[in-house]
Amino acid sequence: MRTVFDRKPKKLIPVPVLQPVEITLEKKDLSKAVPLPSTKPYRGAFSEVINFKLDFSEQDMEDHLERKALEKWYPIFSSGEDAWPEGFDLRVAIEEHKLSEMKLVFGTRSPNTIIRRGSSILQFIKWYRTKYFSLCPFPVSSALVEEYVSALQANGKSASAMRGFLEALNFCKHFLRMNVAPQNQELVSAKVQRIVEVCDSL
Repeated sequence: MRTVFDRKPKKLIPVPVLQPVEITLEKKDLSKAVPLPSTKPYRGAFSEVINFKLDFSEQDMEDHLERKALEKWYPIFSSGEDAWPEGFDLRVAIEEHKLSEMKLVFGTRSPNTIIRRGSSILQFIKWYRTKYFSLCPFPVSSALVEEYVSALQANGKSASAMRGFLEALNFCKHFLRMNVAPQNQELVSAKVQRIVEVCDSL
């Protein structure tokens, strides 16, 4: 009670025993306290174990393109023996999927040419199987070529697609020597030529 009503009360707030410690950072510790932005790009938690640097040699690219070309022709040759080039027995290559044994068929032709011709023939075979109960369309007739080109026109395909197909047939017949058509039989009728001309003018 005396303490409360004393006119000159003693200080009630205790004096701290320990003096405040001034925190100072030496120059050498600044880098640890405040991390500086890194110049190394951050790609995530797996950036240290995943190699983002994709280095393909020119030979690797050529091998990849060559395999892609052979894969394109594999289903064509698999459609039947009439689709095999003259002088080549591809039975083992087809049964065991040995693409390397098909390489000699194309000689020195570039992979891009092989892929382009193969794409046209493969589209023709896919169309043929939707129309007829047969796996292999070879040998073809001028009537069949006319029917397919007319189908391309009806589906709004360009004249370049039609020409690509006709060029692919010539590639099969004259370079690969496939059984494309009987000897001395013209595959491109006058009607087919007119269809291509009309589509080319659009």
